[in-house]
Amino acid sequence: MSNYYYTWSIEDKLRFPFDGSENILGCFGQAMQDIFILSCTKGKQNGTFLEIGCNVPKGCNNTYLLCQSYNWEGISLDFLDFSEDWKNQRPNDEFLKADALSLDYDLLLENKFKGKTNIDYLQLDIDPAPNTLQCLKRLPLNKYKFGIITYEHDLYSMGSQYKSEAKEILQRHGYELIIDNVLVNWRGVDDPYEDWWVHPELVDMSIANEFKNLKTGDPKKFLFK
Repeated sequence: MSNYYYTWSIEDKLRFPFDGSENILGCFGQAMQDIFILSCTKGKQNGTFLEIGCNVPKGCNNTYLLCQSYNWEGISLDFLDFSEDWKNQRPNDEFLKADALSLDYDLLLENKFKGKTNIDYLQLDIDPAPNTLQCLKRLPLNKYKFGIITYEHDLYSMGSQYKSEAKEILQRHGYELIIDNVLVNWRGVDDPYEDWWVHPELVDMSIANEFKNLKTGDPKKFLFK
């Protein structure tokens, strides 16, 4: 791994190969979120996303692979100004420097997607965890549905309060928790830091349920055989 770029050998086998997966030998998501998304959508082309807390445009980014190899389109926003990096590395993708806790998301999504209310992917990752929860509460979940949500709760450092409240909100809006406490190793230990959700109306639940039945938060164990 280098700068959160994961690679694997040809001997490694994806649990759910997707269109074009034979040409992909690496990914950029911090915990291989991009491979989970492509697995659940069967390698969907021209998908859509809202990436809240996008960070840098390439390494440690959940949408770089989606945009570069599968022509996805969306909005990537962050409180910090990475605009020059995005201009240089992803000139065709939209970066927005903004405070995620003050945006009008209904207006933002309406302007971007022109009335389309089913969005393929939502990332929620703004530090600290209380801010991510407040951002979730600002989203117009009664109007928009997201096929896949990766929600960072940082359970390892913040306790269960913010995770539990987010879980109640998402379940109330019809989402199903597929991977509970996804693990990431950045301190030499496996830390539970995210939950991965799907909306059963927007993804293939046969794949999502197989992931769920594996009952592990280790991405290498549930994404690969």
